[in-house]
Amino acid sequence: MSDPKTYDPMRARVPKGERPTFFDDPSIDRLWWVTLALLGEVTTLRDRLDAHERLAARHGLFTAADVDTFEATEDEAAARAAERQALVERTLRAITIEVEAARRAGAEGQRRVQEDEDASPSGAG
Repeated sequence: MSDPKTYDPMRARVPKGERPTFFDDPSIDRLWWVTLALLGEVTTLRDRLDAHERLAARHGLFTAADVDTFEATEDEAAARAAERQALVERTLRAITIEVEAARRAGAEGQRRVQEDEDASPSGAG
């Protein structure tokens, strides 16, 4: 599991080359990748939850009713919120990478326009 304090989706390794496409509309492909990321998260979570429930039952530690009535402390709630944020970032990575690339491309385009304006004889474009 990623440490929510150190995980940065924009610094995560990005494979070189194009991501495979399956649909004519790139938005559907992005949704596909988000869905696959969620599927990975959910299957991992279910496996871990199953292990915890089986260990608790095996050792008589707590019951399902205890889990149903559990109330998190402030620190526990904050830790959950941080993990939830990290999950959202990991899940939406397919989209945020494209948004960041578009932002960078836009900033580069703005810089070039400014350089062109500065280089013009009148300096006013």
